[in-house]
Amino acid sequence: MDDLISRDEALSVLGRIFEKYNISFNSGAGGFSDEVPEAIESIPTAYDVDKVMKKLEENAKSYEDPASSDGGFRKFCRGIATGFRYAMKIVEGGGLDDE
Repeated sequence: MDDLISRDEALSVLGRIFEKYNISFNSGAGGFSDEVPEAIESIPTAYDVDKVMKKLEENAKSYEDPASSDGGFRKFCRGIATGFRYAMKIVEGGGLDDE
């Protein structure tokens, strides 16, 4: 399964587990305790939020002011732009389960 998780939360959970077993975690001394957080940080993100936001913004702008004098079509296009703006709010919020 390709779930999206927070790297910071994963590191926090691992830090607590390491602490429970009295193992140094991310101490800068090298070895296993530093390799684990480095490995997690190196995992590529599932998507780039900035790229997603840029694309949504571009799409919203392309529908905001259609070059048509037809009022119905103009309202339709503005509705699509509103949908893109709503999607941007969801992305900005991070889509967290508890929000």
